[in-house]
Amino acid sequence: MLHTRISCRSLCTFVLACLALTAGAAFAADPPKPKGNNLSRDELRVCMAQKDEIETRRLAYERDVKAHEAAAQAISKETDEINASKDLVDTKDPKSITAFNERIAARNQAGEAHNARAQAVNASGVELQGFQKRYLEACSERPYLVGDREAILKERAAASTTAKP
Repeated sequence: MLHTRISCRSLCTFVLACLALTAGAAFAADPPKPKGNNLSRDELRVCMAQKDEIETRRLAYERDVKAHEAAAQAISKETDEINASKDLVDTKDPKSITAFNERIAARNQAGEAHNARAQAVNASGVELQGFQKRYLEACSERPYLVGDREAILKERAAASTTAKP
């Protein structure tokens, strides 16, 4: 007996569409109101560190999304290959039927694992958006002294040269 489940391609397309909608929500938020007071050097240092952390997390998130999309394409390709080969299965040979059904089961298992990873990727995107929102609220509209920023950059440069062996 031959059987198949819901198309993995349809499921992957739906998951990726949800990710795209979630990612766009971060840019739709209203900008925070200016607080009007200068950031202290310590506050600026924290804000600069948060901005660096956002960039690191954004790059990791983009890498995860690309890997997730590649996995979706691989599952979709396997689904296409299974569908193309189902007419070639010898329905009188139990071994042939078993092998085909095992291939379907493996593809379905890969699809389920892929869906679980989709939830993790989506959660990391939501976490990144929250981190960005907190950064914007705390740092983006507050002025700072250029001299403070330059001093922090010098501190970072000095720390990076002393940290190298």
